[in-house]
Amino acid sequence: MNWLLFFPAIFIEILLYLPVFAVTGNMIDIAIGVIIGAAFNKVVNVLVNPKYAIDNLLRA
Repeated sequence: MNWLLFFPAIFIEILLYLPVFAVTGNMIDIAIGVIIGAAFNKVVNVLVNPKYAIDNLLRA
């Protein structure tokens, strides 16, 4: 089997299944996870990064 001919068929199948996947709610779950992850990253950066330390904010 020629793999160069096989891969475009897989990509077309993925593109056809993508709307079904998005409607089932999985895409919304992934988007919510990304948003929560980004917010958690900001909170950890504020706690760990000395640039955001309370002492530096009070001196300014």
